[in-house]
Amino acid sequence: MARTLSAKTHELLGRLYQSKRRFWPFSFGSGVVEVFEEIQRSKEWLAIPHLTDFLLSPKAEVRGIAGRTIRVLLDAMPAREYPTLDQASRDYANDDQAFDSAWVKLRPQAVDSLRDSPEKSAAFGVASFHANGRIRQAAVAHLAEIRDGSELPFLLLRANDWVHPVRTLATELVRQRIRADYAQHFLRYFPLALRLERCGHYKGLDLLTSVRDLLGEMPESDLIGCIRSEDRRTRREALNLFEGFQSFSDEFRQEIMAHSDPAIRQWGARVALRGLLEKDILPLLLRLLGDPEATVRREALGSLAKMFPTQAGAAVRSGLLDTTSSVRWTAQYWLSKFEPSSEPSTVYRASLNGEQSAKRRAAILGLAETGSKADAALLFPFLQDSKTAVRKAAIRAISKLNGESAIGDFTRLLTDASPGVSREASDALRPFCWRVADSVVAIFRTDERLFVRKNCFKLLARQSFWPQDIFLFEALRDSSEEIIALARKAIDGWLYRSRSCATGASAEQLNELRRALKASAGMLTAEQIREIEFLLRTG
Repeated sequence: MARTLSAKTHELLGRLYQSKRRFWPFSFGSGVVEVFEEIQRSKEWLAIPHLTDFLLSPKAEVRGIAGRTIRVLLDAMPAREYPTLDQASRDYANDDQAFDSAWVKLRPQAVDSLRDSPEKSAAFGVASFHANGRIRQAAVAHLAEIRDGSELPFLLLRANDWVHPVRTLATELVRQRIRADYAQHFLRYFPLALRLERCGHYKGLDLLTSVRDLLGEMPESDLIGCIRSEDRRTRREALNLFEGFQSFSDEFRQEIMAHSDPAIRQWGARVALRGLLEKDILPLLLRLLGDPEATVRREALGSLAKMFPTQAGAAVRSGLLDTTSSVRWTAQYWLSKFEPSSEPSTVYRASLNGEQSAKRRAAILGLAETGSKADAALLFPFLQDSKTAVRKAAIRAISKLNGESAIGDFTRLLTDASPGVSREASDALRPFCWRVADSVVAIFRTDERLFVRKNCFKLLARQSFWPQDIFLFEALRDSSEEIIALARKAIDGWLYRSRSCATGASAEQLNELRRALKASAGMLTAEQIREIEFLLRTG
C-alpha cells in the first residue's frame, strides 16, 4: 500500500477531530460510529497515530471503538510494516496537527488507564511507539501481562529500542515466549525477528538463533506460508528453516519450482529434490534447465552433472551455448570433467554460423572466454551482423582476444546506428584512446547524434592530462546542454587531479590551452579560471 494516507481517510479523520473539538467529550452517535467503521474498511494502517487520542476519551464507547479500529488496522498491516508505523507514530508527535494532542502529552503514570480498553494489546502496543521512553517502558511492562501473541510484534520492535531499560525488558519478554505454543506467532512476525539481525541497538543474536531453531521444528505445511510472503528477505531467510528436512511433499516441490522468486527456484534445484527417487528427479532438473533465470539454470546444470553424469552430456554441451556467462562457465567446467580431451573453443568455433542469433552471440562470447588471440580473426565478419546483440558481442570478444587488431573497426562502429554498439565500441577503444584521438574528435565535431557524441566524449576525456583539458574546454562551448554538463563535471575532476600532477605541458600545449581558456572563459567560474591560469604559469 502507499506510504501516505488517502484524501478520503484524511477527510474522515478531519470529521472525527472536528467532533472532538466541538463536543469533547462528545455524545456518542451513529455518525461517529460510521466514521470509525469506514476507517476500518479502508485498511489504511497509517491512520493509527491519528486515532490514539480517542483511546483517552472519557467515554468508554469512544475508547472501545477506537481500540477496535486500531486492532482491525493492525491486523490488516503486513508484519514488515510495523517499523514504518513505529516511525510514523513518532513523526505524528511532531506534526502541527498534534499540537493539542492528549496522546502526545501523555504522562507515564497515565498509561495504566489503557487497561480499560477492550483491545489491551493494541492500546499498549501503540503506547510502545510513544516518543517518551518512560511511556514505552510502562507500555512494555503492561504488554508482559498479555500472552495471546498479539503483543509479540511490539516486543520484537522494542527489543531494538535505543533506551537500555526498554530494550532489556522487551528482550527478556521475547525470550520467555520462545516455546512451542508460541511458534505460530513467531512465524507470523518472522520479518520482525529477522530485523533484529541488522539493527544497531540490539546485540543478543542468540535470541534470533533460538527463534530459528523453534521455527525449524515446525511442519512443512506451517512454514510454507513464509515462502509465500511478499517480503523478499523473509522468503529467502525462510529457506534456511527447511535445511533440516530430509524430504518434501509434492505440493511443496511444485510450488518451489514454479515460484516467482528465482532464488527460491535455485534453492529448489539444490535442496528440494531430497527424498525423491532418481527417476523423479531427472525430469525436474531437465525442466529447470529451461528456466528464464540464469542462476536457476546454473544450479540445475550442476545438480544434473553431479547426480546423473552419464546422462548430462547433452545438457552440458547445450549449456556451452547459454546466453549467460555463469551457465557457460559451469558447462565448460563439467565438459572438462566428462571429456578431458575436448576443448570448449572447438564447440564455439563450430557454432559461429548458427541460424539463431542468440546461439551465434553465445558462441562468440564463449570463444572470447576459451579461445586464443588467433581466433579474433574469425569474429570480424560478425561486426557487420544484422543483429545488434551479435555486433556488440563481436566487439567485446575481439577486444578481449586481440583488440589492437580492430582499432579501425571499433572507431568506425562509434557511429553505428545502435547506441549499444556505439557504447561497446567506445569501451573497446579505451586502452587505445590516445591513438585514435584525432579520429574521435572528428566524429565528435561532425556527428549530430547525441549518443555518438557522448560515447566520443567518454573516450576523449580519458586522454592524458594536458590534451584532455584542451578537449574539455572545447566541449564547454558545445551546443548540447548535456555535453556541457559532462564537461563541467570533468573539468572539476581535472582540476582536482592537477594538484598532484607531476607531468609538465609542452610549449605547444600551453599555447593551445591559453587559446582554449580565452575562448571558454565565460563558461568557467572565477575560481576555476584563477586555478587554471596558475597551472599555465607553472606548467
